[in-house]
Amino acid sequence: MPEEQAFCVLVKMMFDYGLRDLFKQGFEELHLRFYQLERLMQVFCELVSYLYSKMVLSSENQSVKKKNLEKETRG
Repeated sequence: MPEEQAFCVLVKMMFDYGLRDLFKQGFEELHLRFYQLERLMQVFCELVSYLYSKMVLSSENQSVKKKNLEKETRG
């Protein structure tokens, strides 16, 4: 990519996609975005952990039910 074209892409990203705001004096917007990302990751990890525990418990319950059913059909 030629240098002029690369610069035009950078300018477009800075203004059209709001990247310029991230790097303004004090980096306040950048710090805000990092905080938002950190919180989203915390919530996501908690959700994944919760869903995984439900899935494991559910599969254990199904396993127990299957074993009980097998015992009933034998005896």
